Amino acid sequence: MNSSSQRQKRVLIVGATGYIGKFVVRELVRRGYDVVSFARERSGVGAATTAEETRRQLQGVIFKCCVSGLSP
Repeated sequence: MNSSSQRQKRVLIVGATGYIGKFVVRELVRRGYDVVSFARERSGVGAATTAEETRRQLQGVIFKCCVSGLSP
């Protein structure tokens, strides 16, 4: 797959701010993918605030990866 076709690929990462997630996101971005992420509200990362905004961000996602873990 060449990089121009990768830029057209949107992926969803659940747990993007966690230990493993941050490495996964960094590598996908480095490879030219458009990354959408889900993170806990407590993570301090700005996020979509409405269901409609979330649906809009998820349009075109072709791959989903969950790297979230359990938290106490």
